[in-house]
Amino acid sequence: MREADIAIDDLVVFDTFVSEDEFTMAAEDLANVCFRFGAISTDPNLPIWRGEIAMDSLAVQLALRTVCKLTEANFDLVSCHVNLQTHGLDGAFHIDGNGPAGEVTHALNWYVHPYEWPVECGAYLLVGDDPRNLRAVLPARNTAVLISANTLHCATSPSLRAGYLPRISLALKLRLRK
Repeated sequence: MREADIAIDDLVVFDTFVSEDEFTMAAEDLANVCFRFGAISTDPNLPIWRGEIAMDSLAVQLALRTVCKLTEANFDLVSCHVNLQTHGLDGAFHIDGNGPAGEVTHALNWYVHPYEWPVECGAYLLVGDDPRNLRAVLPARNTAVLISANTLHCATSPSLRAGYLPRISLALKLRLRK
């Protein structure tokens, strides 16, 4: 994949984002994240669990290096956080490119829950600008999704079938270096 392709594409799915050993190291790093429940930047009426993580943490730096390697593009990290959703905690449709200086060009969501995610548990990432024609991406373990920051998207909540299992994603807001 070339850098020019990334600027045009609205959606890139990496089915196996990192090696199993790298995933294990990232999971250990993420085990120390503390979550707080409350409003996020998308819709204050739809709060979810959000965890703060340092930009220089192992998991964040691994994700940044990997997306640059897989896309052959140079991205700078603008911000990052960890999202955790359980049944009933739907996200809101939003775009990530509305920062004050338009510094965010892309967003990466890496699904970092340590267990396989069955289809019947839902919690899809819905992506697309036409609500009648959306792409649904299952939050499979160690899958990552790269989208343009101006692409409309929404994380749906896990179904009742998921029980107590949370959908956990590491979110990176990125700027494509020109």
